[in-house]
Amino acid sequence: MSKTSDTIENMQIPELLELKERVNARLEQLAEDEMAQLEQQMEELRPFVKGTGRKRATGKAPAKFKDPVSGKTWSGRGRTPVWLREREEKGEDREKFRIR
Repeated sequence: MSKTSDTIENMQIPELLELKERVNARLEQLAEDEMAQLEQQMEELRPFVKGTGRKRATGKAPAKFKDPVSGKTWSGRGRTPVWLREREEKGEDREKFRIR
C-alpha cells in the first residue's frame, strides 16, 4: 500500500470528514478555474464564429391568399388550407386568390 492509503486507513471519522470537505472544496475550485479558462477561450474565438445559430421568427407572416367567400387568409406557408384545396380541386387557379 502507498503512504496515503496507510494514512487514510489510520484516520478517524472526524479527520476523514475534514479531508472529504477539503477534497470537495479543491475539486470545486479546479472546476471553476477550468470553466473560467474555457469561457476565456470561447471569448477569444468568438470573432471567428460567423453566427450564433438560427434566429427566431420575427412574427406572423403576412397573408398572401384570401378566400373571397369566408374572408379567411393564408400566408402561403405550411399546409394548404381546406378552402383553397377544395377550390383547386374544382379547377380554380391559386393565383386567383392572391392578395395584390
